[in-house]
Amino acid sequence: MKKNKMLKKVGLAFVLAISFLSSKSFVDIHANGNTQVVNRNVSYAYPETGEAVDGGTNIALGDSMANSIIDPEVLVEQMNGRTYVTLGFDLMSNIRYVKVKIQKNGKDSYQNFQEVPIELVGSCVRQDTCNHYRFEVSSTSNYISPVIFVEPMGREVQFFIKLNMASARPGRGNFDHENSKPAESNKVETSKPNNENASTKPKDSSKSNPIVKSSKSENAEKQDTSDNRESTKDSEKEEKTRKEKAHEKKDTQNKKKTTELKNTKKTDKKDTKKKKQNTGLWIGIGIVSIVIIAGASVVLYKKRKG
Repeated sequence: MKKNKMLKKVGLAFVLAISFLSSKSFVDIHANGNTQVVNRNVSYAYPETGEAVDGGTNIALGDSMANSIIDPEVLVEQMNGRTYVTLGFDLMSNIRYVKVKIQKNGKDSYQNFQEVPIELVGSCVRQDTCNHYRFEVSSTSNYISPVIFVEPMGREVQFFIKLNMASARPGRGNFDHENSKPAESNKVETSKPNNENASTKPKDSSKSNPIVKSSKSENAEKQDTSDNRESTKDSEKEEKTRKEKAHEKKDTQNKKKTTELKNTKKTDKKDTKKKKQNTGLWIGIGIVSIVIIAGASVVLYKKRKG
């Protein structure tokens, strides 16, 4: 009887252990080893040269964006002689994919940084979606360089992280929270987008962060503005055509009136000239008649006297 009870307890403990291990939470996967939480320094420009390496020119804006994306706390794990770092990436609705490059040797320039496999080990929702990516580093003193594709910008953005090991404190910090969404323990984030990811539009997160705006809302605004401009242009063209037609009609009417006026003036001139000619003719006839009558009277008078 006691043996059966013992077997039941062992079986129950085994089931609970399996259930606990299969929950796939971030804490359960990497709970062993020496874990510390440290602060980080983020720089958009490469600190050794002070210049951006992705073609960007606005260093201040790049610093602000990078600091708003990377969580202020970084998890560092020392396990079996290896060092693992976990970074939290916020604003994931605006990011298509994530890559991580590390400085293998302290003297390597950024051109010689090597891309390393990354593992999605946790996810959460604050003002936006955040993902936790874990990867191995050669040293906590060397630079870490995330490369992310920012959808609203339409290009990759590269920046640099330096761990502040002097701020190290035991524990898991923000990476040990109850609201964490379970993630597949062996999932490795693709460094390049596939067709499905490339065609996916980001969600609107412009309200949660004013630095990174949603490309969807921008495209909609641009489309509306373009439609309004086209409509305005069409209206302007129609108005211009209408005015041109009205102007042409007015010119035609004015030309017609001018022609009629000229014709009227010509007719009036002809009539006046004709009237003058007729008047002169009648005056001439009258004078001739008077001369004839006067001549005839003189002849008759002479005949009577003679």
